[in-house]
Order: sequence, then C-alpha cells, then structure tokens
Amino acid sequence: MSPSETIAQESGEIKIAKLGKDNYELWSIRVEAYLESKGYASVLEHGHVRPSDVSLAEWRTMHGLDASVTDTQVVVNLQKKDRSARALIIQCIDDANLKMVKSKTLSAKDIWDKLRQHHEGNAKPFKIRTLLMELSNAKYDEDENMGEFLKSMIDKADQLDDLGQKFGDEAMIAYILQALPPSYEMLKQAIRLGENRSVDHVINRLTDEYTERKLSGKFDKLLKNAGALAVQSTQASRDPNCVCRGCKGKGHFAMDPECPKYDAKKNHGRARNRNKKKKQDSKESADSNELAEFVLTVKSLDESHSLQDNVANRVC
Repeated sequence: MSPSETIAQESGEIKIAKLGKDNYELWSIRVEAYLESKGYASVLEHGHVRPSDVSLAEWRTMHGLDASVTDTQVVVNLQKKDRSARALIIQCIDDANLKMVKSKTLSAKDIWDKLRQHHEGNAKPFKIRTLLMELSNAKYDEDENMGEFLKSMIDKADQLDDLGQKFGDEAMIAYILQALPPSYEMLKQAIRLGENRSVDHVINRLTDEYTERKLSGKFDKLLKNAGALAVQSTQASRDPNCVCRGCKGKGHFAMDPECPKYDAKKNHGRARNRNKKKKQDSKESADSNELAEFVLTVKSLDESHSLQDNVANRVC
C-alpha cells in the first residue's frame, strides 16, 4: 500500500498521508484544510440535514448560502457537498480506520466525528498528563537562555489549552516560579508579593533579570581576563636573567612572592607607597579603559535585548 493518497485537483495534485494509528493530529489538520478549500467545511461542521430547531434562514446562513437559493436547491446543494466530502475522507484513511466508518448511512460529519472521537479520545488524557508532568518537573538552568525556557513553558500551556485544559495566569506563574533556581528567590518573592500578577509582567521581570545578570557576568569576566593578561604581560617582559637583590637568584626581584627571602610585611609597605602615586596618575586612564570595555560588552549582548519582545509576542 502506498504511504500517501493522491487527490487530483484542477491545478495539480495534493498528497495526504493516510490516517493510521499515530498521525491523527497532523492528518486532521491537512484534510480539514483541504476540505475547506473545496467548500465542504460547513457540511463537516453542521452536517447536511437541517435540525428541526433550526430555521431555513439560519440554515442558509450556517452554510453560507444566499437567500435567493430555494429550499430544494439548498437540500440538493448540501447533499452533493456531503457526498464529495465523504468520498475524500474515505480516500485518506487506511483499512483499519475504514472498517469503523464503512457504513453507507454515515454522513461526512458522522465519519469525521467518529474518527476524531476514536483517535483523540484515546490520546487526549495521556497528552494532558504528559504535558502537566513536564510543566511540574521543569527546571531552569542558569546557563540556559531565559527566552527559550519561557517559550518552552508557554508552548506547553498552549498545547494544554488546545486539549481543553485551560490555564489561568496564576497557574502559569506558579509553574514558572517553581522552575527557577534558588538564586532567583528574592525575585520570586517580589513577584509573589507584587500587585501585578499577569504572565506578561512575570516574563518581563525575568527577561530583564536575565539580561542584567548576563551583562554583569560578561563584564566581570572581561575585567578578570584583563587583569590576567596584565600579569602575563609583566611576567613575559621581565628579563629571565635579572638578578634578585634579596636572594641573588635569577628571573625575579626581591619584591616578588616567589623570592625565597620575600618579606610580605616589608614589601606591603613599599608597594603601598609606590602604588599610591601610580594609582593617582593612572586613575583617569583606567576609568576610561573600563568604560570602553563596558560599552563593548553591552554591544555583545544585543541578542539578549530581543528576548522580552520575542516571548511577549509568542504569548499574545
């Protein structure tokens, strides 16, 4: 058996994988979209037989038919659409599913509803339990991108919403805060005690905190690396044959801690007096360099500034 069914159209062909055991969700989206493009959506939703409690005028409106269409024409039109929709659905299901809906008395709506009940009825509770468990067990790693983490949480909530499991802001906020590590405890308390209890507000607070921490971490790392480079530069420029006046050894000075006769107290006083003037002379230069490094760090964090908008747009 071919894994897909080809449905001929005037403009070409469309291939839709046949409905099997595990592909109902995507299959239903494709088939429903195709039936809608052919103008059969109303018979799939409302059926082709008018209920006794629905007036003729309402029935026409439900099926998008003009008031000028006669009652007889309405009946004929809907019967024709039902037969066509029924035939298309049957073409797109495998033998196992066909056995459930093979009765000729079933309309397109009957077949569609029966297939949905069979496939969603079995999978829906399991999917809900799985998604709820994933939300409950979610943990945010501080090395993880906050925007991606929040998007994942919101995606799960959206899936639950599609399955009929509605989530209010309070529940969603509880799941998000529960996933945060201890280092976020103060922010968590501030959010819990704050007046604004919307998901949008929490997302804004967390993405702002993430950006600030990212910026601070980058800047601290930059300063640390700069200090290490300065030490390496000093050591590299020193003459390896220089003679220490303290121990007469080579490759270091009496003020260096590696000297066997190094006196920490004595050298501390000398270094303090010597460095006092150096610090005074170089203060403006150091401040200027620090500012330049900070600006470069800010530029490297452009991607963090878009986190808030990306997640907020996803929630809306």
